[in-house]
Amino acid sequence: FELTGIFDYSFNDKYVDHLGGSGAAAFHLFDWLAFEAFGGYLFGGETGIVGNVRVDGSSAKRANEGQECANTGCEPQLPDMWMTTWFAGGDVQWSPIYGKISAVSEVDLNFQLYAIAGGGAEGITRVLNTGAQDTPQLRVSGNYGLGVRLIPWKYLALRAELRNYNGLNPNVEEHNANDEDACTSGYTLVVGPEKQCFSDFSTNTMLQVGLSLLL
Repeated sequence: FELTGIFDYSFNDKYVDHLGGSGAAAFHLFDWLAFEAFGGYLFGGETGIVGNVRVDGSSAKRANEGQECANTGCEPQLPDMWMTTWFAGGDVQWSPIYGKISAVSEVDLNFQLYAIAGGGAEGITRVLNTGAQDTPQLRVSGNYGLGVRLIPWKYLALRAELRNYNGLNPNVEEHNANDEDACTSGYTLVVGPEKQCFSDFSTNTMLQVGLSLLL
């Protein structure tokens, strides 16, 4: 049995980023197979790109010119603007590579390299032009990644994971010249001569580093 405290940090984010902490409890059925439940909280923030869009984007220009916007508050019409506030779920860890590294003659460092796959749910929200947060919503998510576990002592382990959390965001409220709902489940993107509809599918890449108690 393994109890872990984890530091969570997202990177390679275009519009929003995250920082927070989580906890996990895992049951190791075999040396190469474990089942884990996890949950945590994240603090999100917008990147500098969004700040520029709020000032110079098409929605801001329409608001400044007194024209009708696609949504209340003339919010930016960008995909992947939703931030995770909490997350919980479960996963399976498969470790095809494990063994010992002899660091010095008296110390044997046990290690595991493992793959992760699972699912869960996330609480999400977004920042509005007023600075307030939008109504919280629930997003079903899947996660997968790779990790390494180092066991220098009998009851303690260090672990690091690179994990992707994927989920479908609410529809992006867009505006077009004819005031038509060109895309009711995602966002519109011009591809060649045509406008096409794409789902607002979010991928949060997280670096998760933790300290585990082995029981």
